[in-house]
Amino acid sequence: MKKILVPTDFSPCAEYAAETAIDIAERANAEVLFLHLQPETPEPVHVPHTGGWSPHNVHDQNMEMGSARHALDQWVAKATHRGVEASSALAVSKGGEWIEDYLSPYKVDMVVMGSCGASGIKEIFLGSNAQHVARHSNVPVLVVKKKTETLPFRNIVFVSDFTTDLIKPMERIIDLVTMTKANLHMLYVNTPYHFRETHEIESQMKRFTHQIKGITPIAHIYNGYNEESGIRQFVKDHNIDLIALTTHGTTGFLRMLKHSIAEELVNHEDVPVMVINIKSLQ
Repeated sequence: MKKILVPTDFSPCAEYAAETAIDIAERANAEVLFLHLQPETPEPVHVPHTGGWSPHNVHDQNMEMGSARHALDQWVAKATHRGVEASSALAVSKGGEWIEDYLSPYKVDMVVMGSCGASGIKEIFLGSNAQHVARHSNVPVLVVKKKTETLPFRNIVFVSDFTTDLIKPMERIIDLVTMTKANLHMLYVNTPYHFRETHEIESQMKRFTHQIKGITPIAHIYNGYNEESGIRQFVKDHNIDLIALTTHGTTGFLRMLKHSIAEELVNHEDVPVMVINIKSLQ
């Protein structure tokens, strides 16, 4: 991992993400890029019989751009003070841009972004945009919703059905586990609607585990009425610091979990959630 992108609107949630990104970059010897998309001010409208239009909206946008630049410079300074290489980018958004549009041009390896949840979100980088980036990004996306007090992460859980095509996404998770020296838990949630015999699940998890090099994960099978409740209970019972999931992009969130369940975790779970798009690794 060489470069981490941090989209920011300078809200508290985005600042928590920025702090997390700096902490990860410090351990990974990676660079951090702080990105802000400034919404474009509508073109001035000529009002008849007024003798022209007021330039106040143009002035306001210039002021906002200056304020954003100053805030970006402050984050670059914070990262640099920690010994982390950092830079910033400020762009004017016309409403059609997405964060993932900036990944390839800037050669980004990971996105760390803030989200304040599913309701009351007005800023461009929060709420539904976190879902959108997690679905469409071709690099891992870490969504942070509150101030993280546990860095480096102590307990990371990878939730899956543990099919063999998840080895490449697992390599990204192992990098984070190794970097933070966290315990890695593997979780399968067994539900009444997708019930499997315990010995079948254990065999699948063992085959998966044998392909992992360098660490020894702890396997868990949790019975739950549904996937979300099983994950939430596991997170509480094992003091989990981060939930790792895989996505198939636009075709649906997670092989094991329903699309809506995964979005619930991204939107409402307080623990940071990392999503990896399988398609981008194929």
